[in-house]
This record gives sequence, C-alpha cells and structure tokens, in this order.
Amino acid sequence: MAKKRAKNTTQGVRFAPSVKHTCLFYSSDDELLDVLSPYFKAGLEGNELCLWVVPHDWKVKDAEAALGRTVRELDGYIENGQMVIGDYESLYLNEGIFTASDMLVRLENKEKEALKKGFKGMRGCGDCTWALGDWWPNFLYYEREMNRIVEYCRLRALCSYRINRLDPNQIMDIGSRHPVSLVKRMGSWDSLDCESFRRSNAIA
Repeated sequence: MAKKRAKNTTQGVRFAPSVKHTCLFYSSDDELLDVLSPYFKAGLEGNELCLWVVPHDWKVKDAEAALGRTVRELDGYIENGQMVIGDYESLYLNEGIFTASDMLVRLENKEKEALKKGFKGMRGCGDCTWALGDWWPNFLYYEREMNRIVEYCRLRALCSYRINRLDPNQIMDIGSRHPVSLVKRMGSWDSLDCESFRRSNAIA
C-alpha cells in the first residue's frame, strides 16, 4: 500500500490545515492520547469548541483525567463549555438510535452555535468503534457525507477506530472514506491517503 510519512513530533501528529476529516487507527490507549492531546490543546488555545466522544469502554471521568494530564487547565475549559467530553450514547444516538442524516444536522447546528458564542470554529474526535455491527452501513454513509459537511463548516473531524477490532474489509471501507488516515508503525506515525485504500480494495 502506498504511503507517505506524516510529520512526527514528540507529542503526536501535526495536522495539515487543508485536511479537515481524518481517520485515526490506534492500537492502544497511549496511541490515542498521543494524538488527541496536541489535537485538543491546539483547538482550545485557538478558541475552538472541542468535542470528544470517548471510546465505548471508557468512562468519561477517566477520559477527563487522562487528557488533563497533558492539557493544562482542562477543568476550566470543561466548566466554561469549551471542552465537551461524553459517551457515544449521549452524543451519537437519538433515543437509542443512530441516523446519519440526523447526526449530520446536529453537527451543523452545533457548529453554528459555536460561532454565535464567539468561537472560531469547532473540532471534534469521535471514537467510532462502537458502530461496528447493526449500525455499520448507516455509519459508513455518515463517514462519506462528513467530507461534504467539513467543506462549508468551520469544523475539523477526527474519527478514531481501535484497529485490532476491525477486519480488513472494514479497514478498507473506513480508509477510503477519509482523505487521510493515520496509523502508527514501527514507532512512527504514517499517513495514508484515501486512494491508497481504494486501490487496495479494488485489487483484493
């Protein structure tokens, strides 16, 4: 699979300003936080509204504590509403149901509310591993449509997936719906473009 090297830092990955919808394949909690810590730090310092949907097997309080170890004054950002941390049931589902069109509208409205409150934009990370199963076809449609939404919204989206819970076909489906996907290999972060996944899927 063709790939290009992402810029490395001691605290994670630098995100290109032109790429607003990125996938993160991670294999450990440390890898997830390695990327999210600088990602949210930059958003908070840049006066963006930040939203994190934590992995479905995490508790919100544990996520707050983990992120707070590297993001200074996180408690203050949470108290004033600039940093929102929640679980997938409260942030992705509506009365226990996931609907792609409903979620996209909710994101657009959230971005408009952020701008009205004086934020420069919005950035989020949603851990999407929970969607494997019955929701999967609808969720893949949501991932595809996110590429359209970010073009006219001041929104940066990072979709994280625990890679060891995915089968090869799911990895290809996810990668082909994101302009850029990040994965850590041999201690370094690699950046793969969507065409790499599409070509691999066509050959398979």
